[in-house]
Amino acid sequence: RPGLSGAAATAAPPVPTRRVAIGASVPRTLTHAADARSRAMSAARERSMSAQDSIGRFDFPRPIYFSRLLVVFWIIAAIAGRPEASPARVFPPQTQADEYTRYELLAPDTFQFRIVYDVTATTPGALFYFNPIRKGSEASRESVADRATGEPLKFEVVSDEEARRTGLADADAGTRYIRIALARPVPPGGQARIRIDKTYRDPKSYFREGDIIVFDRSLGIRRNTVVLPAGFEVVGCNVPSQVLTEPDGRIAVSFVNSYPDPARLVLRARRLER
Repeated sequence: RPGLSGAAATAAPPVPTRRVAIGASVPRTLTHAADARSRAMSAARERSMSAQDSIGRFDFPRPIYFSRLLVVFWIIAAIAGRPEASPARVFPPQTQADEYTRYELLAPDTFQFRIVYDVTATTPGALFYFNPIRKGSEASRESVADRATGEPLKFEVVSDEEARRTGLADADAGTRYIRIALARPVPPGGQARIRIDKTYRDPKSYFREGDIIVFDRSLGIRRNTVVLPAGFEVVGCNVPSQVLTEPDGRIAVSFVNSYPDPARLVLRARRLER
């Protein structure tokens, strides 16, 4: 307008208006326009509030993805917490010294003989001593004692697999062993002296030939003694031996195996004539 300047000069042109008499009805076009403006303003406010709420907000993944993430985390934790497999322990070869075996032949019809085996375990750090049960022999009446104290020692019969797992690296396949728990670990340079007492039944080693009894057995121990049943005398022996009389009157055959390999002993005896 003439005579206006500044902000007034640049103001927006006036919105045309329409005068309506009081009590007259509002035209429908004006009502629709007002509703449209109201809806537009409401939508703008909602968009503004939604934008403000989303600032700094973390949208969680859908449940199925969240479950998969949990599974992955569980697998990683399980692998990280699993202890590494420890390498199998390597045992040194079993060593022994000062071996002595005494065989006592029982009544011929039983095919049984008692074995008393004295041995010194010398493997440093050993917790057990393993004594094989010869294949073909039935063992019974086993007992083990510590020679230093006379106290009995715990033992059990184990398979070759168990023997290898617990200390006998070169256990023979298919052989059972008497595993003896020593009173204390063998110290370096030390020893543990034990006595093993057992009874074998072996018709292939101890049998009759008419009125002659025969003890035919391969013996790998260096020092050995074979005691005949009461009332029997020696009639043949293939190994140079000493023939002695026990305090109770029984005849004993004692010998030292000087060969590098086991000696096959064939001892024959018969009942004494009265």
